[in-house]
This record gives sequence, structure tokens and C-alpha cells, in this order.
Amino acid sequence: MDMRYIYVDEVLCLNFAMDYALVILTSKVCGKAYRTSRALIASGFGALWALAVSLMPALSHPLISVISAAVMAVIAFGLRDTTARTLLVFLALSAAFAGLGSITGGSLSVFIPSFLCAYLIYSLVFRAFLQNKVTGSEYSFKVFRRGRSAAFTALADTGSTLRDPLRGLPVTICSLDAVRGLFDREEAAILSSFGAVEAVERLRGFSLIPYKSVGKEGFLPAFTPEKVTINGKSVRCVIAVDPDCSLAAISPVQEV
Repeated sequence: MDMRYIYVDEVLCLNFAMDYALVILTSKVCGKAYRTSRALIASGFGALWALAVSLMPALSHPLISVISAAVMAVIAFGLRDTTARTLLVFLALSAAFAGLGSITGGSLSVFIPSFLCAYLIYSLVFRAFLQNKVTGSEYSFKVFRRGRSAAFTALADTGSTLRDPLRGLPVTICSLDAVRGLFDREEAAILSSFGAVEAVERLRGFSLIPYKSVGKEGFLPAFTPEKVTINGKSVRCVIAVDPDCSLAAISPVQEV
């Protein structure tokens, strides 16, 4: 007699880890911001769906699988930001992860090292490809804060992976002059005269963003604008202010 044993904890843990990694990788490939809470909910949905498929194999029909993946993508990135390209990348990576899961035999201890190796290869290959595609690109920003607005041009930095550690949003670094119109005289004076920690303590709505570059590391005062448009398209991102920035602004490569 053929006996099938399904270990619920293993199915849930493995698929949760795979789905969370899938969300992160999709966000990197597509330049999409994601919220940790959304990523966790999407991963939980994916893990429960995998368990349901294990218990009811009829649910593994390709069309149903595509629908479930689309639901996961919408949960992770929001309905407005789940473009056709995002969905296709998500589905392609889902298929790749399914293959990786079968190769590793469904073992979490084998999957995690395998994923880390795959992610390292992706980082090297995709970053090199990205540098060839968009080096020198510029973005036209318009930022709104408390009834004020500022417009500036940002250089697309293909090597920048700076993100808000809590929300996963991409961080654009601006010179104070580029965004001076967003602040009153007192706020601008605080940002120009004090360090990041002191500025955050004195300014409402600011937080600290840790960063590291060649020969330099520390914290930048940052805020989330009420609205940001890049090349006329509304996006979500964080603005960090660096009074020592030699350019008007530097932005991670974004899908616009």
C-alpha cells in the first residue's frame, strides 16, 4: 500500500521561505518597492495555498496555479503597482522556484543555501546587465510635502540598492538645494547645520536611513513625501537629504 505523509510544518515553513524570497527577488528585478507586512501576508497566503494543494492535488491545475500566483503578487505589491511586467516576472520566478524546490527535495536546510547561491549569481549578472542598459539615465522628480513642492532631476544610479529598512521603499538622495522648497527657513537651517541624528530629533516626520558608500558610511535624515512623481508617473519612495551631495539628486533605478 502506497502511503503519503504530509508534514504540515515542513510544507508551511518551506513555502513561506520560498514565497518571501520570491517577493524580494521580484521587487529587485522590477524595481518595485514592497512593504514587509505585505510581503509576510503574501508569503503566508502562498504557504497556505501550497498546503491546500498538497492535501487536494486537483488544485494544482496550471490555471489555478497562475491565479494563485497573481493573487500573491497583488497582495505583495498592491493592485495599482502590479503591472503586466511585474506579474510575468513573478510567474517566471515562481516556476524557477518550483524547480529549485524539486531539485532540493523540499528540504528547507538545502533550499536556503541554494537560494543564497542563486541570489548571488542574480545580483552579479543582473547588475551588470542593468549597468549596460541604463547608465546615464535621468529622472524628472516632483515632490510634494505639506503644501509645498520641489522639482529636480535625479541621476539614475545603477549601483544603488539603498532602501528604507522598515518599508522596503527605494531611497533617493537629494542635495538640500534640490529640495529646499519643501522646507521653511528654520527646517532648512536645521538640515544644513546639524548632523543626521540631531536633525531627526528636531524635525517632525523624519527618520534615519543607514547608508554605506566607498570610504563613507553613516545615517541620512529622510522623510516620506505626501506625493512623488517620476517622469510624470506617481510612485512611492523615500527622500533622504544630504547637504554634502554634489549632485542635485541620486536615485536607484526605478520602473517608470
